[in-house]
Amino acid sequence: MSIVEEHANVGDVDYGSFFVSMALDDFRCVVQDMEDSDYVPITIRSSQINFVVDHDWETSFTAKEGECIIGGIEEGDEINCGISFYPMEFYKGFTSKRVWFFSSCDTNGLLLIAPMGVYTHISSFFPQDISIGGNTLT
Repeated sequence: MSIVEEHANVGDVDYGSFFVSMALDDFRCVVQDMEDSDYVPITIRSSQINFVVDHDWETSFTAKEGECIIGGIEEGDEINCGISFYPMEFYKGFTSKRVWFFSSCDTNGLLLIAPMGVYTHISSFFPQDISIGGNTLT
């Protein structure tokens, strides 16, 4: 059996761009509900994050209701990106209290980070062009 390795230059987290934080329990519900989807489109606005599957199912988490924390996005702007939950067991196995979404500094992509302690975290990188208000982040 051979293992194919793909090396991706994930780069550093762009803390100056945008972030979304949500409770791990809410994230696990999204993972469970989207288990049959290869790709999950995400729309992030200044007040909410939406996960959509095949235009048949959508779930949203809002900052106003305290379901998520969102920063770095101006009112009226939106970020369109997406993620894959494969392998699903990996995402179901997170033990942190929250998960965080960030943009990457060095490459266009979305980072999903699950803190595992003071000095440790698990990161997943989803390469893509991320645009805010029509401007692609680079």
